[in-house]
Amino acid sequence: MKKLSIPHLLLIILSLLTTQLKAQENAQSILVKAESIANTDSAFILYNKAIKLAKIEKNRILVDSINFSISRRYITIGKLDTARSIAKEGLNSYSNPNKNPLAPGFYNLIAATYHHQNILDSASIYYLKAIEILESKKDTLKAAKLRFNLANIFLSYKDYDQAALEFAKTIAVMKKFKDSTILAGSISALATCKLQLNEIFTAKRLTNEALKISLIRNDIIGQMLAYRQYGQISEQENALDTSLVNYSKAYELAQLTQLPYYISMLEMNLCEVYTGIGDASNSLNFCKKALEGTESNQFSSHLKSLYTNLSKSYELNGDYKNAFLFVNKANEIRENELNEENKEIVNELLIKYETEKKDKQILEQKLSLANKERQNFIYSSIAFIAIIGIGILVLLYYYRNKLNTAKINQINQEKEREVLKAILKGEESERNRLAVDLHDGISNLLFSCKLSLTSINSKEPTIRSKIEENIQLIDDIRAESRRMAHNLMPPNFSTEKLESIFSEYIQRMNEVTFDTLINFQKYGEPAAEINDNVKLILFRSIQELIGNSLKHSKAKEVDLQLFYHENKISITIEDNGVGFLKHELNTGKGLNSLKSRLKSIDATLEIDSIVDKGTNIAINLPI
Repeated sequence: MKKLSIPHLLLIILSLLTTQLKAQENAQSILVKAESIANTDSAFILYNKAIKLAKIEKNRILVDSINFSISRRYITIGKLDTARSIAKEGLNSYSNPNKNPLAPGFYNLIAATYHHQNILDSASIYYLKAIEILESKKDTLKAAKLRFNLANIFLSYKDYDQAALEFAKTIAVMKKFKDSTILAGSISALATCKLQLNEIFTAKRLTNEALKISLIRNDIIGQMLAYRQYGQISEQENALDTSLVNYSKAYELAQLTQLPYYISMLEMNLCEVYTGIGDASNSLNFCKKALEGTESNQFSSHLKSLYTNLSKSYELNGDYKNAFLFVNKANEIRENELNEENKEIVNELLIKYETEKKDKQILEQKLSLANKERQNFIYSSIAFIAIIGIGILVLLYYYRNKLNTAKINQINQEKEREVLKAILKGEESERNRLAVDLHDGISNLLFSCKLSLTSINSKEPTIRSKIEENIQLIDDIRAESRRMAHNLMPPNFSTEKLESIFSEYIQRMNEVTFDTLINFQKYGEPAAEINDNVKLILFRSIQELIGNSLKHSKAKEVDLQLFYHENKISITIEDNGVGFLKHELNTGKGLNSLKSRLKSIDATLEIDSIVDKGTNIAINLPI
């Protein structure tokens, strides 16, 4: 074999280095070209070409940069799961993901996908990971930009005070470094917080500032957000025509950005305004557009509000069937969100019930002990004065024993009533307290659990799978908690009259009940103010009785009547349904529970039913 001379070897090495440099330069230039192309399909063709060249050179940093760009592009077209998968792949190209130079960017992309899908806890975790790395590197400016995203999480939680604080911090850093890239968006978001806190003047001032900055920078997104903010301010001031003009301008700008998230968001805003001004055709048109964009781009955070708006739009168009369909879809989302909250509240109520039960047993034991001591005293007294007159002492014993028995019975009856009232009051008190406090309490606890699970860095598939299963379980628990919190919130009995509470309830029922018409009539005026607890028990009773009628009676019409008499309140419920036999009354536990609740306020329940004729129910409450 012929040996190569040193000059020949140097020439070959130089040729290889030149080829490698050329391939690297080509991959980099192709990436730059792909980033400048608006057409998504053409861009992905260039991305794939660039990444193949980068992999040939084993240039890991360039491969990660291309994956970063691909993931970001997928987010802009709404392919959130794909974007997240690519971002995680790029992040895990290092054995220690935090050592990846692009780690903060990948964490931000992953958080953004969760944020768009309304998986807010997961989004918060990844935003915080990115911020932690940036702050450890003293990169205050980039960290502030990510705090802008974290502030939007607080905005989604409707924690407007905390969100406003975070946005203000971001704005301060942006101004300090004279960086206006997200300054307009941050000021618009702060204006949103101020609007929700009813600081309308401040919201207008901030929106004016955001628009001015956006116009100077020719920032289309900033201008779009500012005009949308004007629309929200006008909508809150009930100036719907002005709101429509601003939303329409924002919508035009959103279409220029070609970003599905903003387009769907503005379509939903326009749907709301057109519904408010009674324009049925445009309302339904924009709702359908928003639904198409939301479902195709996985923007699940919009779905509940969108389904509610669609229901109103269909109702405005006279299509009650579809209106009812989308009301149910919105309710299903609420129930899924709050399902786990029920479990926690039920557990707490059970604990409270057991506590009440134990207290009652202790009270009965004390009463029994007191009775025994009293009897012993009587026996001792009889023995002491037996000489004076056994006959008189015997009579006295029987008299006292009878008196004690009557008193014990009276105490037991009063105690039973007090315990029942306490349980009912405790249940409603817990409903109100838990409806206000449960969400934040459980969310914080589960957030800590989830953060702890997420911090476990294991590549073992079985362990990773278990961690993800537990994270999903935590998400399900939080969703169940939120649904229960909303279900427990009763009407405002302190300010509403009883007839208003009944009327609003019947109106809501008629909106979702198509086979049965429910009528309500009120006669007379109350002779005295009705206690909130009485209102609550009467309202819960009416809810249960009308609900039973709708479920079982097959009635075409149900009449609810409220009578105010001088010395009592009477409520009657009459339906023209199938009726039932009297012996069937004793088969339901719900009826006994209902009677017990009414008994706690000295009310009585009477039921009269004839098969195939209907049912008459009367509640009488002395006042």
